[in-house]
Amino acid sequence: MVLPAVCLGGVLAACDGEPGGNHPDAGAPASASTLTFVPDVPLGGEAYLCFGFEVGAAVRAAGLAAIAWEPGAGAVTLHHGKLYAVTTAYPSGPVPCDQQPTGAIPLHAWAPGSEPLRLPAGVALAVPDDAVSLVVEAHVYRFAEGPPVTDRVGLTLAGAEASLRAGWSGRNAPVPPLRPGHLETSMYSCTFTAGMHVYFAWPHEHLLGRSFHAGITAPAGAFTLVDVPTWNFNQQVAVAVDADVAAGDLLDVTCSWMNSTDRYVLPGPRTTDEMCGLGLIVSPPPPGGALPCQTAP
Repeated sequence: MVLPAVCLGGVLAACDGEPGGNHPDAGAPASASTLTFVPDVPLGGEAYLCFGFEVGAAVRAAGLAAIAWEPGAGAVTLHHGKLYAVTTAYPSGPVPCDQQPTGAIPLHAWAPGSEPLRLPAGVALAVPDDAVSLVVEAHVYRFAEGPPVTDRVGLTLAGAEASLRAGWSGRNAPVPPLRPGHLETSMYSCTFTAGMHVYFAWPHEHLLGRSFHAGITAPAGAFTLVDVPTWNFNQQVAVAVDADVAAGDLLDVTCSWMNSTDRYVLPGPRTTDEMCGLGLIVSPPPPGGALPCQTAP
């Protein structure tokens, strides 16, 4: 199966299968590329769909300096998206993917309100040396009749000065059954088993989220990674951090939800479920994307 290539240089629209010059990034520098995908579901439906793109040697060698998601506007809405690297050829899609692709290394996540990710000068988001495909996971739902929309992920390759490598990692905290008409809270903690530098922290809840807090407790004192006292599902912004954590430091995550419905709401990936997730971009990249943080036995 032939995958769409991650195109570098030239007129990016030609890479997207559109007439040259129609894409707003047309004529972008050779360090830019665009992944284009068109997810669709039946009216009132919701699904996880994955799309594969071939990774070139230049992407693996350079790493990424920036990632900008460009969701289309129309009848099909992107609830959130994730970008992975995998070590095998992945179909161009759409492929149903309720579970993370096998062996996938997470690179980035997007949700409504997110701003483009730009790594600090001298830092690149690492793409594994053995990566064969990039995979876009699109969680979408359709709320009206009409044609599907085109979504894009713009990638900017890092320059030669980017000597530090960073990677995405994260942790999902437990979500209790949310009782109708109740305010519920969940707290989670783990102890780091390795040191790292944190560049960004990204909080994630769904529609019933009330607040989100993540912080670090270290021998020298405590500090906040990200604090959202009033949760807004449409403003899930990654926060720049610039902080060191050491082995033995404690990570605490607290989520709260107000269940304004007349039914129990359970943990899960769909919009009508709930989550409590923390994404981090750290250096060095955690092996396999697994956050080196151990819960108490």
